[in-house]
Amino acid sequence: MADSMWFDWLSLLLCSSVYLILAETAQSGTENIEVQVHLYPSHVPQGATPTFFCKLNGNFDAVTIQWMKDGSLLPRDDPRFRTAHSTEGYILQIRILKASDAGSYTCVANGKNNSSSHSDSTMLYVIVPPTVQKPGKMSVVEGSNAVLNCTATNHLFIRWQYHGQFIDYLPRYEVNQMGAQLTILKVTTVDAGNYTCIVYNERFSTRETVELVVLGRPVITAHPRNTCIPPGQTVMLLCQYESIPAARVMWLHNGHDIDLKQSNVEVQQSGSLVLKDVSVNDAGDYQCVVINDVNYTESQSARLRVSETLNKTEVVSNRHVSYGDNVILTCESYRLGVATVDWLSQNHKVDPVINPRYQTLLNGSLEIVNITYRDEMADFFCIPKLQNRSLVSMEVKRVVVKEPLGAPENIKIEQVSKSSFLVKWIVAEENMALSSITHFRLSLTSVSGRFAQSLIFPSDSRNCTIRADLQEQTYSVQLTAVTSSGRLLPSRPILTKLVYLVTEQTEQLNSRATSASTGLHIMCSCSIN
Repeated sequence: MADSMWFDWLSLLLCSSVYLILAETAQSGTENIEVQVHLYPSHVPQGATPTFFCKLNGNFDAVTIQWMKDGSLLPRDDPRFRTAHSTEGYILQIRILKASDAGSYTCVANGKNNSSSHSDSTMLYVIVPPTVQKPGKMSVVEGSNAVLNCTATNHLFIRWQYHGQFIDYLPRYEVNQMGAQLTILKVTTVDAGNYTCIVYNERFSTRETVELVVLGRPVITAHPRNTCIPPGQTVMLLCQYESIPAARVMWLHNGHDIDLKQSNVEVQQSGSLVLKDVSVNDAGDYQCVVINDVNYTESQSARLRVSETLNKTEVVSNRHVSYGDNVILTCESYRLGVATVDWLSQNHKVDPVINPRYQTLLNGSLEIVNITYRDEMADFFCIPKLQNRSLVSMEVKRVVVKEPLGAPENIKIEQVSKSSFLVKWIVAEENMALSSITHFRLSLTSVSGRFAQSLIFPSDSRNCTIRADLQEQTYSVQLTAVTSSGRLLPSRPILTKLVYLVTEQTEQLNSRATSASTGLHIMCSCSIN
């Protein structure tokens, strides 16, 4: 309580900006004054408020007090300097301390009529944030040592960080005694990146970042592969790389440089080689070489085979394939007595273990169970091989699907609001009667496969407004007509992008649609055109 009253009283006194204070006492006699000035601590951070205490001891009639800095009176017009008088003595406070406030402060006590003068001084040291010279970017060749410097002032010590981790004592890193220099021994491309030096003093810390660029030999990330194509086609041989500094690419054909000025030869920006209208003269071994100012790297060798025996694309008859049906793709070259047959789709080997819808038969054919729209959009490659693993030929198969008679047509999707969208469709009346359609089923599936929902509508429905809480944007929408015999007549799936929808609090709709699966809540209302 007493401390609180003292601080309130002191704050009132500090509102004064008077630097000359007159003190009178009831004592009389010869002036014998001792002046003591105290400041604790003497090292004060920038922005703080230091307080000086000036205490007088001895006999005196009257004195005046003056405060001086470095031998000069403090300016009267600076509101940052405030003085007061208390039972503890005379007080000087400096608000919002600046670096320029550092120096020697003196309390001067002058006797009556300036008959005598007594004083005492103390030093004020201002702690300011360290300053660091911005280091910029440094380049070094892979395998050599990198020396990073951190030039700073007003600091006590320096530490280094790489990716947020202090590296003072990690292997291959050497830091001098004060931390101003970091040496990385035998740098590799992994060492490239931003290094941060953090400079500390008693109160503050400052940091700067230096970027280390490691110049190394190019790294090839995609090599050319063995390829077999018929004459007259266009082929691309891969060669993709990463390089610092920038690099250029040259190609070799059977060990000789390829003339890039030929009209049927093109090197893409990525480094890959494109050969147009290939002939048997283009067959052979190909290799790319990536060169920069530091070193060079050679790719694996790939063999290009140009063969007249390669079959044309076989298109499966669309009269017999509908969504949900099974189809068998034959491999014509199997009857040549090959040892194995590999099927590829979208540059990946078809694996029945991963996707049981695909099965390789004993005659080398591929059976696809329950055709989907994904199967229609992909080419299937049949690659038969002999015992010595040499390629016989390569066949390309493509699935084309026609919507069955009676399937919903002209499906349209419209976004109605943030929480709903409208699905419209038509079915020819003659097809309705011919196919004996009893109801429709709408399937909504996210492309990621994490969300799937089915809804069932009466046969007289022609549109549906769906309100849903959907967490993704791209969905596959498919309508299936179901006949009285249980036959499914699916439409062609439609990929659509929907704005993120938020479920609204709505009253129960008079809906004639029911959900056929569990999952996120969906509400529908249907109408008849």
